[in-house]
Amino acid sequence: MLHLVKYRFLQIIRMRALMFWALLFPVILGTLYYFGFWKNANCPQLEMIDVAVVAEEDSPFLTFLEGAEDLLSFHVMEEEEAEKALENGKVQGIYTEGRERTLTVAATGVAPSILETILKQYNTNERLIEKVAVEHPERLEGMMDSMKAYRDRTTETSLGGTVRNSLVEYFFALVGMACMFGCDLGFAVSLSSNADQSPVGMRRNISYLSRGKIMMADFLVVYGIHFVNLWILICYLKGILRIPLGEDNGKILLLCMAGGMIGVSFGIIAGSIGKSSGTHRLNFLTLITMLLSFFGGLMVQNMRHIVDKCCPLLNAWNPVALISDGFFSMTIYEDMARYWRNVMMLFGMGMMFLVAGCIVMRRKRYDSI
Repeated sequence: MLHLVKYRFLQIIRMRALMFWALLFPVILGTLYYFGFWKNANCPQLEMIDVAVVAEEDSPFLTFLEGAEDLLSFHVMEEEEAEKALENGKVQGIYTEGRERTLTVAATGVAPSILETILKQYNTNERLIEKVAVEHPERLEGMMDSMKAYRDRTTETSLGGTVRNSLVEYFFALVGMACMFGCDLGFAVSLSSNADQSPVGMRRNISYLSRGKIMMADFLVVYGIHFVNLWILICYLKGILRIPLGEDNGKILLLCMAGGMIGVSFGIIAGSIGKSSGTHRLNFLTLITMLLSFFGGLMVQNMRHIVDKCCPLLNAWNPVALISDGFFSMTIYEDMARYWRNVMMLFGMGMMFLVAGCIVMRRKRYDSI
């Protein structure tokens, strides 16, 4: 048994193309994701908005703007000076007081939208104060106090779970895809055990060793290699790229074990059925893996949630979606019942594929070898 494990291990790690897709490709893709969108998304810089104000120095509007000093940097100017500053890009807008309070901007964007929102808020409050002063002057003082203290009356409440950058879903799906890439390893050992597909398969089928021992050795080797590959990926994402995959390494380990098992067993059953060439079957296997990854959220944000609304049955049987949901359950939802349900589903599907693949391989017979 140890002899079989040793030489199958040496055979697998020497397959460079296979090891590239099983180990290096997920690492490279994770690196591209990190530098492509994650790094910038997690370094937000809120810049002050420079705005010119054409108004009297004792204007109530200036007093209002002073309350937004953490967001606005306003400069009192004459009208001509303000227009030149706007043309030169020194300010992003001009507030002008007259019969009507107006805002002038040079272009559209986030900053002009914020300036417009601030102006609308002030105008709304001003009209409300004027209305109360006319209709209910006795309530004016209380209303002014309530406007000044509105922040004190706001209570921050947690709905449970942890607030995360929504882009982390891509990395959850990436781990799911890496788990499914174990199908390449499982397919390789399954195909090499078929006498009608490889010379190695011929020799193994006339060996004195039972097929059960051979299949057990093959599974232990590829499952062990694949699990190490997955753990290298997890350590790289968590330790080097600092992706928040969860704090409980034990649960991450178990989820990777379940995901790795279904990946390897899926490859084993794919290699044991059919009589077409190995290349055609491998291409079809890769297509299935990438489709599952797509619907699991690898390429489109919130795709898993879209599929859950349109076709929940697909998510229930999609290993990539189950793995991604397992990470969500640990890090965002903090729903351990949901996590264990995903893990058990993955192990169940993995065992089903593995048993089916072993039965098919044990029943294969050849007229001549």
